[in-house]
Amino acid sequence: MSAEPSFGLQEALAELGVDLAAALERIDVPAWLVGPDGRIVWANEAVRRLLGDVVGRPAVTMLAPESRRAGEEAIVAKAIGRERTTYEASILDTDGRRIPVEISSVALRNGGEFAGIFGLATPPGQLEPMPPPAREPRLTPRQFEVLRLLGHGASTRQIATALRVEEETVRNHVRALLKRLGQRSRVAAVAYARRHGLL
Repeated sequence: MSAEPSFGLQEALAELGVDLAAALERIDVPAWLVGPDGRIVWANEAVRRLLGDVVGRPAVTMLAPESRRAGEEAIVAKAIGRERTTYEASILDTDGRRIPVEISSVALRNGGEFAGIFGLATPPGQLEPMPPPAREPRLTPRQFEVLRLLGHGASTRQIATALRVEEETVRNHVRALLKRLGQRSRVAAVAYARRHGLL
């Protein structure tokens, strides 16, 4: 490998000899590709875990009904020349629950022609600096895992499956987590964790 840095993505990938597509498949952030007709042509593992098999569906069907207009407007904006959009929305998981996200997406072009969209969904405000916690909660590694899964909107059953434990064990972890964070509900615990940079 040369000592000179590569400044373009293609050059950097070639220099490293890696496959970006394989990395995008495994990254724990929902990512997808939309074709020029507005239908999903590829979705990574994080999308499939959260939303099921969405390939072939119109991209806006990932969104809760109240968010679909913003999704449609974002697609149209990129098709007519805007390069990127970012907006807050709610997506519907496989159990029909609304999960708040920030959707960032960019237009894909082939020889100047609109060819589709690449998008990512992250919790709103995730990249903003957070104040330190009022007190440092001493969470166990398992409690951090449970908190992270709660932050992704996982249910008790989904957490139990992910951690390979019984649902009652998950409930015990959640109770202990709430006590350590000084919060009364899962939603409050996630909000506290995001506010203080724990998620």
